[in-house]
Amino acid sequence: MAATMIAAGGVIAAAQSPQTPPAPPPTPPAAEVTEALTPPPLLAGLLRNKPDWRLLNPTTDLVGDYTIKQLEDLDRWPPWMEMDFDHDGKDDIAVVLVRKGSGGTEYTVAVGACQQVITRSTPDNIFCDGGVYPNFPGCVAVDSYAGVVVTVSTMPGGVTYNHTDCSLDQGVKFPKDALGVSNTLNGGGNPCGTNNNPSTIFANIAHGMELTFFFNTPTGHNCTFTQGYYKNHESYTASVLSSNAGTTYIDATGKLLIGPYALTAAQVDAILGADVGHGYNTGGVVFTKDQLSMIHQLITAELNIAGGAAPATIVAIVTAANNYAGATKTQLSNWTDALDDFNKGSNGPNHCK
Repeated sequence: MAATMIAAGGVIAAAQSPQTPPAPPPTPPAAEVTEALTPPPLLAGLLRNKPDWRLLNPTTDLVGDYTIKQLEDLDRWPPWMEMDFDHDGKDDIAVVLVRKGSGGTEYTVAVGACQQVITRSTPDNIFCDGGVYPNFPGCVAVDSYAGVVVTVSTMPGGVTYNHTDCSLDQGVKFPKDALGVSNTLNGGGNPCGTNNNPSTIFANIAHGMELTFFFNTPTGHNCTFTQGYYKNHESYTASVLSSNAGTTYIDATGKLLIGPYALTAAQVDAILGADVGHGYNTGGVVFTKDQLSMIHQLITAELNIAGGAAPATIVAIVTAANNYAGATKTQLSNWTDALDDFNKGSNGPNHCK
């Protein structure tokens, strides 16, 4: 089973703002854990041989979900079960363990995309008196949850974190937690909760989890700016690119698509500031002096459209102008004039006030 996280875009209306999550139950003292747990000899031997494994500890592993008292009331504590699973007359043990992970991996997740962070296709192991279940009696069935803490750390410019939704087994409304208990405590919901950053995500051979991160994005404006505005407002230009990655004129990494080039915010700023009379030739990006004036207006138009300006009156020109290689001076001039009219608010949406 795989555990994934998903980045979801879109503007969250004020009426849909997340509610404050319920306060977590009181954390029991650490002594409560140590005093209660004396594992059976077979399990104790397993833990001695697996120093990176430990028994489930609700004070750190189930914060905001279950306390030891609640688990005891549900007859789910201690976190193991002794039973003759293979009907050989000898008790076996099923146990919930926590395994230490490496952590620290950073993932980049595009809007609407998924990133798999845990995969569990086989159980850890099943230990039995030196053999493997079911061939030997006295087995310890071990299928621990692999878990990581996922934190939203970097967001595009102008975007703010809203909340995190969590679902187990791809959409189960009331999933079961690591102990197999239906999660109906604290008002029900999902085992890692909502509105959490960071959130815990886990999976074992039978169960997986999905996190969906929701963000607030700036509301688009149906008006246009001129070339000078973008040239003099570098941070705004960068935010338009980063906030609209994966759209018509901006690739998935937030680069502006002009002809054969994918331009970073820094390159866009440098090109808009370049002298038309000299052209532009830097870092493998080349525009002749005949092309550069049109390129200035093309960049500006694409940024305006990405920022929310309605493109109907200019989209055909933008498409044609992106095939500028080999265009005559007359064609370049005609495109420049049409794009300039759009950017000034003379043909299409009004100029931004």
